[in-house]
Amino acid sequence: MFKILGRFKWPLFGIGATAAFVLGIFGHWKQYTDAGQSFSFWEYAYCTLRLFMFDCVLVPENWQLEVARWLAPLIFGYTVFLGIAVLFRDTFRTFSLRFAKDHIVICGLGQKGFALAQNLSKTKNRRVVAIEKDPDNEHARELKDSGMLVLARDATASASLRYAGAMRAGQVIAVVGEDGANVEIAVRLREMVKEDRRVQCYVHIREPALCGLLRSHTIFTVPHDSFDLRIFNNFENTARLLLEKHPPDRKRIAADSQQAVHLVIVGFKRMGESILLQLARIGHFANGRRPLVTILDPDADERWKQFLARYPKIEKLCKCRPVKKEPASLEALARIEEAAEDKGLITTVVVCLPDEEKCLSVAILMDGALKGKDVPILVRMENEKGLATLTKSEELSGPSSGRIRSFGAISTTCTAKMVLEEEQDRLAKVLHLVYLHQSLFGSAKGNKAKQKLWEKLQDLDRKLSSGTELGSKPAQKPWKKLDMFFRDANRQQADHIPVKLRAIGASVCIVKSAPEDKPFDFKEDEVETLARMEHARWCSAYYLAGYDYGNERSDEYKTHPDLVPWEELSKETKDYDREPVRNIPFLFKVVEKIDQSKELKTLSF
Repeated sequence: MFKILGRFKWPLFGIGATAAFVLGIFGHWKQYTDAGQSFSFWEYAYCTLRLFMFDCVLVPENWQLEVARWLAPLIFGYTVFLGIAVLFRDTFRTFSLRFAKDHIVICGLGQKGFALAQNLSKTKNRRVVAIEKDPDNEHARELKDSGMLVLARDATASASLRYAGAMRAGQVIAVVGEDGANVEIAVRLREMVKEDRRVQCYVHIREPALCGLLRSHTIFTVPHDSFDLRIFNNFENTARLLLEKHPPDRKRIAADSQQAVHLVIVGFKRMGESILLQLARIGHFANGRRPLVTILDPDADERWKQFLARYPKIEKLCKCRPVKKEPASLEALARIEEAAEDKGLITTVVVCLPDEEKCLSVAILMDGALKGKDVPILVRMENEKGLATLTKSEELSGPSSGRIRSFGAISTTCTAKMVLEEEQDRLAKVLHLVYLHQSLFGSAKGNKAKQKLWEKLQDLDRKLSSGTELGSKPAQKPWKKLDMFFRDANRQQADHIPVKLRAIGASVCIVKSAPEDKPFDFKEDEVETLARMEHARWCSAYYLAGYDYGNERSDEYKTHPDLVPWEELSKETKDYDREPVRNIPFLFKVVEKIDQSKELKTLSF
């Protein structure tokens, strides 16, 4: 009701003012006429206008004038009040920030900050305050017009953060555009937060390599009771969503399959690098064949050398071939067409050039060259409007094509669920809790024991919430205090579960009335196949972190004795890989129960 009144308040005021003016003129005319006096229309109009200024000469003797003398000053007074409120709105709001608590502060209003601000203002019943250095920023003007408080200040300055009440906020999101500035905001905020408050700070880091470096820094790894610092990378989130929605192993790759995944990455900058890294993390299939990656870029050789310097073990995980060609050249199109003809390859093309117009034009050219071929063409479009709408049109998705699909819309990847609620990490958090139970109390053997896993996890969660100390290993910590390396390892394990299921022709199907006495279980040969895949996935996490084989585990020298082929593992280590495979059917039940109960505290679901 109040929203409707707010939307139409000015038309209502106009109608009210008109009604007061008309009733006033008629009332004055009637009262003077009844008294035997007659004046011109303009005299009656002047007397009516005086009503708006709280000035009524006559004692009303008719209902028209009585209504007008109350309605006119009310309309005028409330209009003046609204004018003053609009004029001093930002002043009032800024003053109120001195007392604000648990609000959300967004630093930077680029595309990501703007998308987050819009989404948070719609989905969260909490105040959102934005800090933007550029007062002429178009996103800042649009948010101001919508009623949001936008401070024209430098978010990297302590005074600006203090002015926005960031040290009393529930969440602070740093997305100013430069990695250094985002880190500086986090460092300054950490110094300001007091012990009696708990602030969550989300820092966006664009460079994947810098992401890995920062995640090992003490500011991120050393727990702080009142300051919870988290890194997020929009390129990484986009890559995870992309390979989840459009799996490169869209055709089943069984243990005896002769096919291999082939990913063509067109444009090898941050987005292209993130897609390759995500493929390296989850591209471990039942037949053991490494994915083939073709990199099409005019500067492919130089960019590949730089990437290889940061991830020297990448070739243990993927067969990569950089091709120094213009993506739209005849030679590049011929290479893709040749790969599409190869029956031993499951080819997917991902176009992630910086320019969206060029992205789409290259995709259309490739679509023309791949007529009749089952090769999806995925095009990065940060904006859902504009050119992205063409990928949904009948001309590009009719019977003749259907290959071109867009991905990476900022409105999809920069949301409260993705950034604050960490929607993509739901299964990863459950995996970690199951690992804690397994490492501290032993595995749940047999179906009956696994059926009771939920109750045991609840008990473990309560102990963690009360501050119970766990084991001495770095991975034996609650999710909130877990080192970034182990968080990423859990994410990779969660992302790899659909790959495992596709390998045996299975998938996740939510059935509300599933009988508890007939739980799904893998066959022993399936467990063995999936355990091999799990070991390969586990190795990839350590290889990407720079580890190599060594007789003893050393985090200082980055060596681990289990970085060997499956056949060389001990029986105990193989069992360690088999256990998470056997747990898969029960993980989804745990997630479902968490959704229903909302009881687990340490996971922050």
